[in-house]
Amino acid sequence: MHVGLNLNIQNLGRASSDREAMAREMRFAQLAEKVGFDSLWMPEHHFTDYMLTP
Repeated sequence: MHVGLNLNIQNLGRASSDREAMAREMRFAQLAEKVGFDSLWMPEHHFTDYMLTP
């Protein structure tokens, strides 16, 4: 079985800096790798404040 994780890097209302939001999500990505997830998905929403685009 293939198990993946989808990370939606959101910073709604600019609750934190973009750097902090990205660092928070990267910790999830590192944990997913550590526990054996097979893939990581990050959607892209260009030209909007809805999501950060890595």
